Amino acid sequence: MDRETKKWVLTVSLAIVLATLITMVGKPVVVKGKSMEPTYSEGDWLLLNKVAFIFDQPKRDDFIVFTAENELNYKADCIKRVVAIPGDRVHLNKGKLYINNELIEESYISAERDPEYVDHDILINRVPEGSYFVLGDNREYSLDSRSKKIGMIKLEDIKGRIILGVFN
Repeated sequence: MDRETKKWVLTVSLAIVLATLITMVGKPVVVKGKSMEPTYSEGDWLLLNKVAFIFDQPKRDDFIVFTAENELNYKADCIKRVVAIPGDRVHLNKGKLYINNELIEESYISAERDPEYVDHDILINRVPEGSYFVLGDNREYSLDSRSKKIGMIKLEDIKGRIILGVFN
């Protein structure tokens, strides 16, 4: 094999190995819906780290992806913010979030509110081990841990952590 052919074979082989590694570790995700506005908007491209929780646990304020069923029993990937971790006490009262009896300053949530929208009071004395309480940043339009349909997210149901966003 001549030198030019060896370079070409090496380059193609390296590209295949890198592409395989990247797809094993990362996955592109496209935001659908407006449950994460204003942080992420419909059509934004995000990069999911699929191996993030092999040696680590989700932390408060991590953006995670998990699969859930919506009202129509359609399974879809959901992107939400972790607001409470195992052992935390969660209290949602009149739109305010309290974790372990401390008011959480949520400058990231959508300021636009429908006057008809009512945020129900929720009190969870303790998030169970291996589970996480997640919320969308646009609470009016988010199906999240407040819903019995979603509930708390188990660690084994989490597909990974969002590590990068490319906004449209």
